[in-house]
Amino acid sequence: MITAQPSPSLDDLVTQLAQQAAALAEAQARSAQLASHQDPVRWRDASLVWPLFTSSLMKKKG
Repeated sequence: MITAQPSPSLDDLVTQLAQQAAALAEAQARSAQLASHQDPVRWRDASLVWPLFTSSLMKKKG
């Protein structure tokens, strides 16, 4: 029988995907709020333009 141990575990993967989804949702909500006020800051704030790359989720774990 063939077996496999996924690395990271599936539970870790689900947690990571949920955190990424939350980061995207937060950035989208903030961007929509700024857009409704026609605030150009939303295009200069890296955390809104590239939310996954600027979040703590992308930092390497020791």
